[in-house]
Amino acid sequence: MLGYNLIFLAAALGVPNVRIYQDNLFWKFAGQTGSSWHQDSAAAVVALATRMVTIWMPLQETANTMGCLQFGSGSHRNPVKLWNLARKRSKFDREHVMQVSKDISSACDNEDGKLGIGDVSIHLGWTAHGSDPNSSDKDRNAIAIQYVPDGTEVQSDFRSQADYKENSYLRDWLEAAQMKNGGEIVSDKANVFMFNNSW
Repeated sequence: MLGYNLIFLAAALGVPNVRIYQDNLFWKFAGQTGSSWHQDSAAAVVALATRMVTIWMPLQETANTMGCLQFGSGSHRNPVKLWNLARKRSKFDREHVMQVSKDISSACDNEDGKLGIGDVSIHLGWTAHGSDPNSSDKDRNAIAIQYVPDGTEVQSDFRSQADYKENSYLRDWLEAAQMKNGGEIVSDKANVFMFNNSW
């Protein structure tokens, strides 16, 4: 994700400088259950007002039967309501999503009915999304990269969050980024500086 593509990311975030928040590899084995509905921004330890963009890239042709990403259309416009419906946790039910969305759409809802290698799906951090089970006989593998504005801060009260107490992944992220107190700027080597509008 280089060059003019990062100019697009900077424009989507509404900022001049962009930094990687994290990347993840996702393996959904054949027959595996679906992924819970969630918001990337709510599951992150950065300040809740932070703008975030996630790019999701399949590593093989991916059809709806393989558990393609699904989105609550327009759900990013009312994140606080969804956050409260889910009792301030980052995961919630489809019924919650329908209360703040126009409809449910799939990243694979296009002319081909699938995402090919080289295709990407892009969503904002407050967009509610999840996936159905992989009902095919093939594994569905993907990589997701999340970007935030340079200068993003870690939440000052992250240790009091329910997700932090229950989720070892969040604690591991903070340890790897050497974040201890909250309110610190995300600037560790793990959060690579990707784009400066003056370049």
